[in-house]
Amino acid sequence: MNDKDFERIIDEAIDITVPDGLARRLEARIDLCASVEQRRRRLVRLSAGAVAAAVLIAAGIFITVESNPSQPVDTYTDPAEAALAAEYMLTYMSKELNKGINQASAVVGEFEKVNNTLDKYFNK
Repeated sequence: MNDKDFERIIDEAIDITVPDGLARRLEARIDLCASVEQRRRRLVRLSAGAVAAAVLIAAGIFITVESNPSQPVDTYTDPAEAALAAEYMLTYMSKELNKGINQASAVVGEFEKVNNTLDKYFNK
């Protein structure tokens, strides 16, 4: 290719007409791509910050729990008072358990009556 051919190709390329508004549309597209990239970077930064905060909070909770192990504390300082409270609670539980057993016994009695009645009719 000689210089004249090269000049002719360049002159033909310069004579090409560009559609109206092409520059404006290209600029708008470039701006849009730039804003999407900025949003993506902002999201990455926020995500990294949230992860860092979560790690710090978890580490703080772990350290706090490890440094202050929970130890059971006695409710009563006087052993006699503790024995009376335990006796009262055991008596209460025994009474409530006996009520439940009596109610269950009544239900079992009724259940047996119904079974006996049904057996009479079905076994004839």
